[in-house]
Amino acid sequence: MNKITFQELEDWFDNVTNIMTDLNVCISNYEVYFKEEYKDNQSIIENDFFTYHLYQIRFITVVQLSKLFIENKKTHKLNYFTLCNKLINSNYASCLKKQLEINSESNFSNPPFKTKNEIIEEARSIQKLLDDNESLIRNLHDLRDKYYAHTDPNPGLIRAQPYQEMVQLYKLSEFIIKQLFNKILDKSVNFNTNYSGQIENLFNVVMQDD
Repeated sequence: MNKITFQELEDWFDNVTNIMTDLNVCISNYEVYFKEEYKDNQSIIENDFFTYHLYQIRFITVVQLSKLFIENKKTHKLNYFTLCNKLINSNYASCLKKQLEINSESNFSNPPFKTKNEIIEEARSIQKLLDDNESLIRNLHDLRDKYYAHTDPNPGLIRAQPYQEMVQLYKLSEFIIKQLFNKILDKSVNFNTNYSGQIENLFNVVMQDD
């Protein structure tokens, strides 16, 4: 197995950050649809654009979460299974070793990892978390393969897996990022966006015109 570098982890962090921003936009918009003032409004429910938008939200959420949580060596190089495996089993390049030395001598904003053993211990804890959430990940896998990526989709899967399960995986991803990337790279990020206000503005326009 090739040595893992500091730059590789930075690139991984940047890619995961983009995915998480997409997911935050999806989740915040999805939640607007089920606010008390909108969820039963017929002008919204019967609007073709909003129906399609809601479908796209679920589709993007499934696709982006799959990149993080479905173990597939050929297509999903960003998944957390691969990341933990590399952190545990790879040799560390000199640049990453140097970062750990810097961590041991510096006062960063978060308590940083100072040794490879600390990283390995945390990666194993995350592997256990992934195992503990196996049923959620399996449901996500089914939804991707048997509904969104299937020529004859099973609509029962949509009803069987509430969107809240995907929100749980999103929150698990947030936790993993804080436990790994923040403590290795001393990077933190806020994935919150304000895009939900734009869909609310559209709702209000449609309701006024109705």
